[in-house]
Amino acid sequence: MSRRVLAVFVPLFFSTLIVASVFGTARNVEASTRSQTVDPTPQPSGSRTATIREIVNQVLSRITETQSESAATVGQVIRVGGTVQTLTDGKARVDLSEGTIVRLAPQTIFTVTQLNQDTGNPFTRLRLVVGKIWVILNGGSMDVETPVGAASVRGSLMSVTYNPSLGIAIITCLEGTCAVTVNGVTIVVGCPTPQ
Repeated sequence: MSRRVLAVFVPLFFSTLIVASVFGTARNVEASTRSQTVDPTPQPSGSRTATIREIVNQVLSRITETQSESAATVGQVIRVGGTVQTLTDGKARVDLSEGTIVRLAPQTIFTVTQLNQDTGNPFTRLRLVVGKIWVILNGGSMDVETPVGAASVRGSLMSVTYNPSLGIAIITCLEGTCAVTVNGVTIVVGCPTPQ
């Protein structure tokens, strides 16, 4: 059982929550260097998807849980159980069909664990294994799970960083309403909307 510590800092323009634990793991993989981008294309009505829209340098993906990891390509659809991984110099953008954008910093790995098909109230759950993501929400809600806690965004803009070596997750609510849940305790933070 790991020990968890929760600290909340509430500056004037955004809120940062830090969750710490003593355990974590990471991995390293190699891929080719490249840069690609593509304009989003509309998806069929009633179908939610997670599609890689931008790739900078080294990015790997696994479309489903059962497929092998390989070099990511722009336009690739990541299904539930699939992963996206940026390497040391890699960055990526994954767009959800309702317009939500997930950006990945270098050295980031995340897995799509839930992508409901309710286009009227979309819900997405990601598992952040290591690294940093920014979520620009366009309707619905998203949970980002880490080994030390889960972050939820119900507003519009949040970043989540997880460092497994230190066992620390940093959740920054930049706009809207965000929440962090650790050991069954949830802290909700509302952030001001820029005027």
